[in-house]
Amino acid sequence: MPHRQSLQDLQSLKQAYRETRKLLMQGLEAGGASARGVRGTLQKLARLADDALIGLWKQAGFESRFALVAVGGFGRGELFPHSDVDVLLLMPDGETPDDNPQLKARIESFIGTCWDAGLE
Repeated sequence: MPHRQSLQDLQSLKQAYRETRKLLMQGLEAGGASARGVRGTLQKLARLADDALIGLWKQAGFESRFALVAVGGFGRGELFPHSDVDVLLLMPDGETPDDNPQLKARIESFIGTCWDAGLE
């Protein structure tokens, strides 16, 4: 079970992501529709999601044999306001959550934490 400091760090990370995303969205709505402004915001949204995922990934404690890879628009560094944050979890050959209930639980917990943080 994670210790108290880890839980506080996780809550801070989730809160910071949600608040910063809200500010970016408000800025997008207030700033008009210039191509430069929109593109910059899309890049900021992608970076924000990336930073949050890095923090959540570290909190989840997956070994270096595992990798989380951004795909789609998010992988290209542009995250549209209502787009999904698409990622791919790569595992070592022969390792599958179907054969490992503990790994399955860790993956499900990580995904749940992402949803809780506001990453859809």
